[in-house]
Amino acid sequence: MQNKPLNLGDILEKVFIVSGKSLSRNIIVSSIIMLPTGIILAFGMNYFFNRIIEFSTGMNPHYGFGYDAYEVAKFILIYLATILGAGLLQLAGYLGTTHVFQRQYNNIKATVNEAFAVMFSSRLVELILFAIIISAAAIILFGVPIASLAFGSASEIFFLSFIGGVLLIAVILFVIFISIKWILLIPTMVIEDCGVFEALKRSSSLVKYYWWRTFGIYLLISFIVQIALSIITTPFSIIVFLDFIISVISSADSMSNNFNDPYFVLSYFSGFGYKIGLISWVAYVAQLCILPCIQVVMYFDLKARKSSSAEEVEVL
Repeated sequence: MQNKPLNLGDILEKVFIVSGKSLSRNIIVSSIIMLPTGIILAFGMNYFFNRIIEFSTGMNPHYGFGYDAYEVAKFILIYLATILGAGLLQLAGYLGTTHVFQRQYNNIKATVNEAFAVMFSSRLVELILFAIIISAAAIILFGVPIASLAFGSASEIFFLSFIGGVLLIAVILFVIFISIKWILLIPTMVIEDCGVFEALKRSSSLVKYYWWRTFGIYLLISFIVQIALSIITTPFSIIVFLDFIISVISSADSMSNNFNDPYFVLSYFSGFGYKIGLISWVAYVAQLCILPCIQVVMYFDLKARKSSSAEEVEVL
């Protein structure tokens, strides 16, 4: 396929054509790699809801907030580990599906074995380490203004609260800015076969002078894709939670009479974690079958634009 600059209509067309041609392979790849994610989320979230019930009812003093700080800390750590584990596995899925998409974009058929080879290469280790570093940096960046806001509000120090609010807005804008500059990180790693830091430089270079265009197109297409994905996942979610919905509707009178009874209310959430795990697995698979494709198409578009600009400079 000849690589040339694309307009918005071309990008939309390429995204849906390429993702459609790669659909079967990416369903296989993402379903397999995200299966452990679904299992992790199912058991982790089920543990979370069970502990919430025990905390609220006080039926098991061993897990009560006022009884054992170690158990409370363990509960929080397990919940965070569940979310972190799911996120790291999703990175592997992004690598595999990105490889399939970039091959398909150039009309080259990628095999499932090739996708798994990319997923479990050294690139995954680099990406995971980078994700951990970025997560730690984000916690620090957001932690400082949030702590300033909380302390200022509690102490009724307006200046401190104001500074915290300004810093929080600045951090949010900075994160948005840097996220768009690095939006082509994974496609660059896969297509150009380079490490994380080289890919960051390359992504920043490709997005340079096209930041607002990249931001607008990615936001628009992601919004369209999310609507399309919700059409798929919403009916599935309703089916999974159908028994819960029916039980709530059928016992509406009992709930209104026992609304202040935490055990009665939270007992309805028994088994919620397994349902969330199942829905999350389907949602992750659906996302991996199209979202990385947006970045791949935008990568080739920006690369073509940079090449065209360089050729114009040479001619001049």
